[in-house]
Formats: sequence, C-alpha cells, structure tokens
Amino acid sequence: MQGFLPIARRAGSDGALRRFADQVWDFFCQLRAAQERRASGWNDGPGRL
Repeated sequence: MQGFLPIARRAGSDGALRRFADQVWDFFCQLRAAQERRASGWNDGPGRL
C-alpha cells in the first residue's frame, strides 16, 4: 500500500500508524493476560461470569 501514497504522506503518517499498532499490540497483550488469569481461576470470585 505504501506505493500508492506520496512520500510526504507516508513520512507524516508513519508515526501515527506506529502508535496505533503499539496500542493494538498492548490491547492484545492485556487481553491475553486477562484470559490466562481467567483460565487459571485467579480472582474468580462469586458472581463473576
């Protein structure tokens, strides 16, 4: 897709795309950690789904 964008646009959007990718990666890491905690039964008190 980079071939379709002008060089100036690629350079300007690179930082924003990298930040977005970092946020998505952090979200998936947190989701995986929560799933592992749930699978192990950690902090799984009464009334929790």
